[in-house]
Amino acid sequence: MVMTENSMQDRSPKNSDAAQSPSVRPTIAFLTAAMEDHFSLAMWTAIVEAAHERNANVISIAGGNLNNLVEGFNLSSSLYRAANEDIIDAIVIYGSRLGTYVSQTTFHEFCHQFTSKPVVIIGQQIEGIPAVLSDNYIGMHDLVRHLIDEHGCRRLAFIRGPKNQIEADTRFQAYQDALSESGIQWDPALISQPGIWESVSGEDAIRLFIDERNVDFDAIVSANDTMALAAMWALRNHGLCIPDDVAVVGFDSQVIAKAATPPLSTVRQQIKEQCRHAVDIVLAKLRGDDVPDLIEIPTNVCIRQSCGCTSSAVGRAITKTVFDNGDTEISDPKREDVIEKIARLVDTTVERPDITWSKRLYDTFITDIEKKNSGRFLRELARCIEETNSIEFEINE
Repeated sequence: MVMTENSMQDRSPKNSDAAQSPSVRPTIAFLTAAMEDHFSLAMWTAIVEAAHERNANVISIAGGNLNNLVEGFNLSSSLYRAANEDIIDAIVIYGSRLGTYVSQTTFHEFCHQFTSKPVVIIGQQIEGIPAVLSDNYIGMHDLVRHLIDEHGCRRLAFIRGPKNQIEADTRFQAYQDALSESGIQWDPALISQPGIWESVSGEDAIRLFIDERNVDFDAIVSANDTMALAAMWALRNHGLCIPDDVAVVGFDSQVIAKAATPPLSTVRQQIKEQCRHAVDIVLAKLRGDDVPDLIEIPTNVCIRQSCGCTSSAVGRAITKTVFDNGDTEISDPKREDVIEKIARLVDTTVERPDITWSKRLYDTFITDIEKKNSGRFLRELARCIEETNSIEFEINE
C-alpha cells in the first residue's frame, strides 16, 4: 500500500530552513509494514506534519513485514524497492515495525539497499545509518520502581518483546536493573519467552505463568501495551481482578490503553518528537549537513488505575461533589432506596433489577467519602464494567 500527502503541494512552508535540494520540494518515503496499527498511523501523521512545516512531500510505502511469523509466510520487499526510484529524495524507515521478524543481518541488508539516498531509522539501530530512539530504559525503569516503591510489589513477572530487538532488550534490561536495585532477585520463572509485540504473546505469557509454571506474582510488566492489554484479558479469564489481585503495566501509551478497564499504567513515547527529528535528519543530509548518529528522545511514566493507583482528579471530583452538597451521611433507609434507584438506572428492562452491583457500588462509594477517597469505588466500578463486558461478550458470541 502506498499513501501520499498531495494536499501539501499548494501550502507555503512554515520553516525558513526548508530543504531546497535536490528538488524545490523534496519527497520523503516513509517505510512501514502496515498502516492499521496505532503507532504506524501516529508516525505517518506526525511525519506528514513535520514534512509540511519543512516544505517537503511524503509518500508512505506499507509493504508488509519482511518475514511475517504471525501469518506464517515471507513477504517480498519488492514494494519497498520503489523507494529507490528517482521520485524519492529521502527515506524514513520505521525500524521497530520492519525489523521485528528478521535477523539483525537481514535488516541491515534491507536498510543499506537505500543508502544512496539520505536514510534515517526510527526505533532501531543499524551501523552506518542515523537513528532516532526513545529512551526506553528510563521509562521502563521508573515504572517498575513505581510498582515496587509505591505498591510494594515483590513478585513482578515480565512479558518480553522480540528477541535481539533493541527496544525490547532495553526494556527488559531496565526491568532487571530496577529489581536488582530494590534488592529483588529476578526469577527466570517469572520471565516469558521472547514475544512478537502482538496480543498472542500477552495471552501466551499468562498461560505460561499460571497454567504451565504455576508461579505466584503480584504484578505483570509488559514490554508494550498490546501484550499488556491481552494479558489483562487472560488474567480476568483466570478469575483474577486488576489491580486488586495483580497490577499490570505496559509501554507505549497507545490510545486504547487509556480506554481499557481499568485504564493501563504505561510509558508514553513522544512520537511527534521522534518523527520531527527523523525528518530534520534526512533533510539536513540532503543539504549536505552533518547529522548525529543517534538521537534519543525522553519518555515519561503515565500512571493510571491498572497499577493500583487512583486517579486523583476523579477522586477529588467525587469527594468535592458530595461535600459541596453538604450530604456526607446517608441513613440506612435512604441507602436501600438509593441502591434500588441505581439498579433501575442500570437495567430498565425488568421490573425488579438485580441490586448486587448497585449495592457494591454504593457501599464502596460511601467508604471513599468517609475516608476521603480510598480508591475502592473506582476499582469496584471498573470491576462491574468488566463483568458487564464479559456477560455481553458471551451473549453476542
